[in-house]
Formats: sequence, C-alpha cells, structure tokens
Amino acid sequence: MQDDRQEADPSDPDVAIVLDAYEAFARGDIDASVTYLHPQVEWEEPVEFPNGGRRQGPDAVAAYLRGARA
Repeated sequence: MQDDRQEADPSDPDVAIVLDAYEAFARGDIDASVTYLHPQVEWEEPVEFPNGGRRQGPDAVAAYLRGARA
C-alpha cells in the first residue's frame, strides 16, 4: 500500500496558523488557540464525546475547549 501523505511545511502560512493554534491549546492558552477562527465558525464534536455538539463563534469554541482541558 502506497502512502501518499506529505509532510506539512511549517513555512506555509496556513500550516503555521494551524501549528500555532495547536501549540497554544497544548500550553493552555485557549484565547490564542481560537484567534484565527472565523467569526461565524461552526465547530462540531460528535455527540458521543463529553459535551459534544455544535458550537458557533470563537467564544463558544473557546468555552468548549476550556471544558475539554478541565
């Protein structure tokens, strides 16, 4: 089976944003982790997850992520 995945290039601005968001989440800086989300973002986690469901807007996503880290 051939693996067609490519390594993400951290010098790509889009990749850098995603990496920054993950790093911010890992260190507990939730506000920084949602900085680049669109104002009308829709974030959905499976309902089987604790507190799963749909969130709308960066503030709602931040609240969900804070709960996920608790």
